[in-house]
Amino acid sequence: MTEYFTTKKLNDHLILIQTVTGEDLYFIQGEKHAVLIDTSVGMSPLKPLIDGLARTDYDIILSHGHIDHAMGAIEFLPEHKVYMNLADRLVYDGMADLKQRTEYTKMSIPETIDYNDLPIAPVNAVHADDEFHNLVDGEIFDLGGIHIQAFSFPGHTPGMMALLLKEDRILITGDGANRSTFVWDNYAPSLHSYLSSLKELQRRTDGLYDHIFITHGNYEVSPMLLQNLINLCADIFAGKVDNIPFEFMGNKALIAKKIDFSIPGYPKRIDGGDGNIFYNPNNL
Repeated sequence: MTEYFTTKKLNDHLILIQTVTGEDLYFIQGEKHAVLIDTSVGMSPLKPLIDGLARTDYDIILSHGHIDHAMGAIEFLPEHKVYMNLADRLVYDGMADLKQRTEYTKMSIPETIDYNDLPIAPVNAVHADDEFHNLVDGEIFDLGGIHIQAFSFPGHTPGMMALLLKEDRILITGDGANRSTFVWDNYAPSLHSYLSSLKELQRRTDGLYDHIFITHGNYEVSPMLLQNLINLCADIFAGKVDNIPFEFMGNKALIAKKIDFSIPGYPKRIDGGDGNIFYNPNNL
């Protein structure tokens, strides 16, 4: 049977969990408490893995409400607290049904893997957000020797949050800023709003991190990613982009900079730049 989750120890308290569908989850263990960031699609049991890693009680933090990050959360209720910015309540509810999650999983696994060979045991994610704790801007989780601070970072979704691992000087921007940032579905605000969000996060975290981690593909990106995306927004507004048509799950968008889909892993810009934006030209 193919493994759904694999783990990699990044330091003595931080573990990267990668899924067969391409998400990066993070487990952080402090001296007195622990946190799991994101829970994948909810199509295979995650809790047994986390129970085996944890040395203390732990909470769940959802970076946002999308299908590939929030849907495994109900597996941890009511034993553990689950935090999500409830501005993403509609996002979560709109993606929680089993049919959609099954289709997403089949679409996202590598062609070399047989879906029927996966340890599938779906959780019922619908309306689990009724039991979630609201994750608020500025909230700090004290794990004992390790502190995680949440920052409101709307754009990818209305309730998108960035998370700063203060002692590690790691900023987890997740899907809110990555190699191929989606700012284009029906839940996303305008691109001008996203630009403001990028600038505000950059201002508030300036000097506090040396590394940026994301939640798909190769987990670490350039620490200049926020500035790269700020510059790219300016290029979009000035018409200095490639505007490659793109369609995903029935939605159409434009890709600001050309990418090479033939390269294995997360799509990379042909010009070598780190950071790209998939956007709706009708929602600038």
